[in-house]
Amino acid sequence: MREEIHDEASPPPASSPPPSPRRAHRSRPLEWLSVVLLLPVLLVLGGLLALLVAERSYGPRIHPNISIRGTSVGGLTVQQAQERLQRRYADFLRQPVELTWNNQRWQPPLEQLGVSLAIDEAVHAAAQVGWSDSRLENARTVAATLEQGMELPLRVRVDQRQLQNYLLLLAHNVEAPATNAALALNGSQLTVTPERFGTQLLVDETARDIIAALQSLAPQHVALRTRQLAPLVRDSDVAPVAAELHTMLEGPLVLRHGEQRWEWPAEQIARWVSLRANEQDGRLSYHVTFDANGPRRALLPVATALRQEGQPPRVDWNGGDMRIT
Repeated sequence: MREEIHDEASPPPASSPPPSPRRAHRSRPLEWLSVVLLLPVLLVLGGLLALLVAERSYGPRIHPNISIRGTSVGGLTVQQAQERLQRRYADFLRQPVELTWNNQRWQPPLEQLGVSLAIDEAVHAAAQVGWSDSRLENARTVAATLEQGMELPLRVRVDQRQLQNYLLLLAHNVEAPATNAALALNGSQLTVTPERFGTQLLVDETARDIIAALQSLAPQHVALRTRQLAPLVRDSDVAPVAAELHTMLEGPLVLRHGEQRWEWPAEQIARWVSLRANEQDGRLSYHVTFDANGPRRALLPVATALRQEGQPPRVDWNGGDMRIT
């Protein structure tokens, strides 16, 4: 066995010199610089990875935190979102409005009114959020949606012409022409037709009310807008003429002289009366004319019966006492 003996005074074996403090101090900034340069790269790679994961996860679905008129559709497929909105507005789709007038009611479907609810359009718009731009813009949109949410409208489309055509068909059940007051004389029978106001359906005003009610997307009651049509000839126009005829024809006319009596029945008097209607500016007016020759002819037998022949005066001397008879 061989032993090595070293003299204590001899120097120790040679070894690598310790690192210079100046070199260690220079390496630290380089390390920090490498980290600073690599950090954005790592962030970008992480963002791209997250975006790819989101695209894979939500590719067939609508991004979270998106609503259509208050109904959340985030995380749903297009079909699921459509079904959810169909259920949400089922009552409206089944009976959008009930139209009323007096005691009549109508419950037309959306199609008959020319109205449609744009559910497919709204869902398509929701499905396009975060997919229609570049990946960077999509990522910004999705991030903003997750933070603040997104509310999309649900539009009601109205075919104005079809709505007006439906109301015009409805007008046949509502409208009525005005009836003028009228008089008719048949023999001694006077017929008075009273005035009657007509009704007109205001189509444009009613259509505006319906469109306003549809915006609620809930069943609504809408009263039909109408206006009254006043007759051209009113009761007050014919009342004086009717009163005059009633006075003439209310009964027989009786003539008396002493014990003698003559009677003219209403039927006979009616033959002397004429009722004429004159039209001016679309308005009718009635006038009573009386044939004076009729009573003259009727008075001839009365005159004959009452006629007495006169005698010239007579002088009676009566023995010198004259008297004139």
